[in-house]
Parts: sequence; C-alpha cells; structure tokens
Amino acid sequence: MNALSSPVFILGLHRSGTTLLYQMLAASGCFHVVTARHVIQFDGTARAASNPRGEDEKLTSRFARLGLTTRLVDDVNLTPNLPEEYGFVLEAAWGRPTLDRRTLPTLVTLCEGIAGESRDVKLMLLKNPWDFSRFRAIRKLLPGARFVFIHRRPLHVVASMYRLLTDALSRRNEYLCLINRRYSDLMNSEFPLRTARWFCDRRSSWVAAGLIAFAGFQSDRYLRDRSRLPPESAIDIRFEDLCRRPDDVIKAILRRFGIKDRGADSSRWIKSPRREIPTEVAALSHQIERRLGRYAAALGYDI
Repeated sequence: MNALSSPVFILGLHRSGTTLLYQMLAASGCFHVVTARHVIQFDGTARAASNPRGEDEKLTSRFARLGLTTRLVDDVNLTPNLPEEYGFVLEAAWGRPTLDRRTLPTLVTLCEGIAGESRDVKLMLLKNPWDFSRFRAIRKLLPGARFVFIHRRPLHVVASMYRLLTDALSRRNEYLCLINRRYSDLMNSEFPLRTARWFCDRRSSWVAAGLIAFAGFQSDRYLRDRSRLPPESAIDIRFEDLCRRPDDVIKAILRRFGIKDRGADSSRWIKSPRREIPTEVAALSHQIERRLGRYAAALGYDI
C-alpha cells in the first residue's frame, strides 16, 4: 500500500487540541505517525532508519543535554516519539508549511521513510494546523485523504495562540529551535528579534487582533468548504468533548473510517487545560465574538 493512498489528516485551528488528539490516535496503534525524531532528522530522502531505537536514544540524549523534558510551550512530555506536525518538514524544505503540488513530493518522501521503519501495514496519520482550511486542495492532491477536524471554543483558541507566541518570543525555546528553522533563525538574529519583542511588548493589542483575524480567515474558509466533502471522508469533534469523553470520541473516529479499535485507554492523556485568559485577549472578547461568532455557533458554542 502506498504510504499516502488513504491518509488521515488531523486539522484544526492552532492551539485547538490537535496535539492531544494526535497523541491519542497514535497510541491506538492503528497508524504510522510523524514524530519529533522524523522532523528533526529528516534529510530529504526516503531512507528508513536502520536502527530506530538507537536513533531515539541519541535524540533522547540530545534533549537531556539541552535540559528539555517538555515542549516548553505546554506540559506535553517530550520524547523522540512525540507525534509532530509535517508542516515543519515542508517549511524547512520549501519555506512554507502547507501542503500543495510543489511540497507534496517532500511529504511523500517523509511518509515512505516512516512506513519503511515498520513491517506493519498501517494508515498514515498526519496533522498540521496550517492546513486547516486547505482540506479541499489536499483532497484534490490525495483523493483518498480523510479528515478529522477538531474545534475548540474560540476565546480559548486565541488565548492559547497569544500565550504561545509571546512565550516563544520572550524566551528561547530550544525544542522549537530544533523543529522550526524559521524560529531558530529568528532567535539567532539581532535586529529582527528585538523588533519582534518590541512589537509584542508595545503593541500587544495589535498582536492579539492579528491572531483573531488569522483565526477568522481560517474558520471562514472551513465553513465555506466543509459541506463539499463527502460525509464518509470527514468527522468533526470538539476539544471539550474529547477531554470529557476521550474513549468515546476516539472510538467514534475509528468507526467513521472503518478502523478496528484495539482498545487503547485514551483517558491517560487528559490533563486539565489552562483556562486563564490574557488581559490583552480578554480586552478583545467582543472582537472575537464578532469575527468568530458564526464559526462558534456552527460548532455549538455559546459565545
């Protein structure tokens, strides 16, 4: 089976729970997944690692030397097998993190290498928030593609996006430097980094407003195109439901795509999400309601 004959994509706005969902579905044992090791060590070839366990040990030692135990942007434990976004590989190769006709061969190469590390025949599970609103284009490139859309209350999405951006700029995140070449270049610069930090410090409301506009653009395209997907090719879930009933939600996803449930316990991944809202975001709550209200209503949120 071709590595991308029937891939399953996890898509959602940034900070909507894509990582949590990716971890749970990866733990089901039903999929091949892109991991931190695959992103960090990708060399542009389809060469499968001859000794994956040995490569994992090397990267674990590298994390230890850097003092890394979590991703720093959240409490997700960091291991070489942490499921990661394919967008980081595309951006390193092409300067943009989205899947299109030009970047597709790189994704194919990545997935062939991953599939080659195992004798098991499994579906490829992929996630990339940058492609949230581009699922129709992906479906044209990969007609067998299927999608799991994850959604979260817009206020909490924007709040989490704002925290991630400001935290990543205020202090160097060594893990992000390993997986994101653009971020690493910024952290190693002088004037661009000072400018970005000044902007976040002095124009924080502009930063929050920009994130709202970005999320609004993505959600508008999702609402426009979602109904054009065949019903059997996609499923929508909410982050809040995933946290409340993880096993039920994971089983529903597997049933939708005709994948046998292996009985993995999904509840062990649940942690209490951060609920505090930065004052800069709270001050723009009415703007979030106006810009993302239609999206929130479509997903059953009382915004």
